[in-house]
Amino acid sequence: MCSSSRSPFAPVNQHTTHTYLNYTHMALPQGYLNGNDLLLFVGGKAVGHCVSYSVDYKSETKTRAVKPIATAPPGSGKFKETTVTGQSISIKTEHFVFIGETEADHKAFLAIWKKGAAADLKIVARGAATEDVLLAGSFIIESMSETTEADQDVKASVSFINNGAPTTLDETKHP
Repeated sequence: MCSSSRSPFAPVNQHTTHTYLNYTHMALPQGYLNGNDLLLFVGGKAVGHCVSYSVDYKSETKTRAVKPIATAPPGSGKFKETTVTGQSISIKTEHFVFIGETEADHKAFLAIWKKGAAADLKIVARGAATEDVLLAGSFIIESMSETTEADQDVKASVSFINNGAPTTLDETKHP
């Protein structure tokens, strides 16, 4: 799973548990949040051998300059009005390519990209109740890349962009 603390000698689906967290039907604990405790799921499976993921929330804006009212002092028309005309969410994940992966892997991402299909993504806290989803929605693969350096593990990345409004975006559950 994304940023899991899996032992290199453990079987693929065996993970170390974090005894300092108890997410059973509760919000995230107070204090610093560890990246290992937030998981990215694609199509119902966590991203396998995930190194990191990032989420960018963007606003498209339009500015409007208007002349100030006649009684305003000279120079008071320097500030423009800005409005939001659109919003988007992009998610990028980096992961190692692992032959025999049982979670969401590069091969699955490539199949989704090839079809031009959307994928359901969600972000949840490790061990959280299913209703404690921080972000969920339909996303399209915007780009994919593979890095294959000599004498290094093969690393891949996938960038997603939202496909419509998110089905869940609950700021009260975000850290």
